[in-house]
Amino acid sequence: MKLLRVLEEKKIRPLGGTESANVDVRVIAATNKKLEDEVTNGKFREDLFYRLNVIKIALPPLRERKIDVSPLAIHFINKYSVEMGKDISGISPKALEILENYHYP
Repeated sequence: MKLLRVLEEKKIRPLGGTESANVDVRVIAATNKKLEDEVTNGKFREDLFYRLNVIKIALPPLRERKIDVSPLAIHFINKYSVEMGKDISGISPKALEILENYHYP
């Protein structure tokens, strides 16, 4: 597996190249699967799992973080109103209530 080799050896060979080059990389990866189970079931390589699983950041789904809905909604309204050149002053309390009570998957 090429990714595992890069992580272990810290070298790559550019496509069409004849010599290896040293690299210093960090990998940030995300999944919606429990990789421990995938390793146990033989669907994910154990050696790669341990190379990637140096620092684990668990981010619960939005359905478990209802308190974050309002700040996220306001953030994205502000961001996209600027990007799209729209003058959107905010979000109604009713719209926020709908977002907060939505059953996110």
